[in-house]
Amino acid sequence: EHTHENDVTTDVEKNVAAAKLEAEENGHHTTEILNRLDRARILANDDKLLLAANLLHGIDEKHLQPIHHDILKEAAIFNIILEDSTTSLDRDNDGGGWVKQGDHTGRHNFSMYYKLKDKQLYCRLETVVHSKLLVP
Repeated sequence: EHTHENDVTTDVEKNVAAAKLEAEENGHHTTEILNRLDRARILANDDKLLLAANLLHGIDEKHLQPIHHDILKEAAIFNIILEDSTTSLDRDNDGGGWVKQGDHTGRHNFSMYYKLKDKQLYCRLETVVHSKLLVP
């Protein structure tokens, strides 16, 4: 005998099975998101803001906590500063030469130079080494 109640029960069972499957899939996805959020927090605590922000990109904002929003804001500011700094440095060094950043004279004299090559920032310090510090 076929009743409407059996159809409803079967539909409920199908919906429950579908919900369980979706929960499993979402559970895996949620675990991945939580891992990324946690790794981003750890990287930010280690002052690795750009790496932390990179992990946060692509995660729906509903999952972000205030700390994650702060990471994204600070990384955006840092990116702007970094871009401005390296752009002017690249423009100043005319094809790969060293740019003199400054001199310090006093007890220990030194000069500092920077160079941008292939999106990498290099630093060179020049200082006088007294002959008594050298081994023949």
